[in-house]
Amino acid sequence: TQRLLGADASLHARLDLAQTPAGWRAAIDADASLADLRIAEQGGSNQDLMRWRLLAVEGLRLQLAPGERQRIVIRELQLNGVDGRLVVTEQGELDLATVSALANQPGPPSGSTKASANGLDQIDLEIGSTRLVDGAIDFEDHFIRPNYRAELTALNGQLGTVRSAG
Repeated sequence: TQRLLGADASLHARLDLAQTPAGWRAAIDADASLADLRIAEQGGSNQDLMRWRLLAVEGLRLQLAPGERQRIVIRELQLNGVDGRLVVTEQGELDLATVSALANQPGPPSGSTKASANGLDQIDLEIGSTRLVDGAIDFEDHFIRPNYRAELTALNGQLGTVRSAG
């Protein structure tokens, strides 16, 4: 299990609402950030699992309207100072159970895909650019004998525009 040790959230937003015969239409323009996030493994070690200085979402635009595909546009997504752990188990699998509680959630109803069960197939997503600044990963491989450990530091990079298909 994981434990959130702290984080600071910020949101600056403008909301436009209009009632139409089909229902409410909404447009949201925002900038948001989540700073000084720290997540630790709960238990004996209480070791940091993930932390970052800043996750900034700039130029977020949500468009919601009944009967229409929902649209989410992010001008820039930036992650500064991320520091995390990645572990390969003795069975050669990524130890994602310690990272995500989603592993224990039930699947979608029979006859539907996970995306359609969550309504994700009705969302158009576009991210203008994604930047990683000053990241670090503590990597451990318990599958390889002898075991292997590496600290990857000064991770920096940028992705161009990413769009959902549909």
